[in-house]
Amino acid sequence: MIEKIKQTFAVANMNCREASVLLANVDELELSRWHRFGLWAHLLVCGTCRQFRDQMRFLKQLVASAPTELLDLGFSRSTRLSTQCASRIKALLREEASKQ
Repeated sequence: MIEKIKQTFAVANMNCREASVLLANVDELELSRWHRFGLWAHLLVCGTCRQFRDQMRFLKQLVASAPTELLDLGFSRSTRLSTQCASRIKALLREEASKQ
């Protein structure tokens, strides 16, 4: 019980570094209710992180709306991450986010 309370206070006192990691990976991570609350609370008081969130949204929209040929950097399928490797990276990011 004490550990859960400590985790709750740690999430509620999120710093900019922690918030920026979550914001940069928000689409890939499944945030807990407490992490979403902590991020929301941090964004209420931190204009810099709100600006970073808006920039990340803009970049994601820009990439999503760009023509495919514009985004083709000449990488072949063999030079991209395998599905298995990408899944491991996502799992590690989720694990790291759950620790914070």
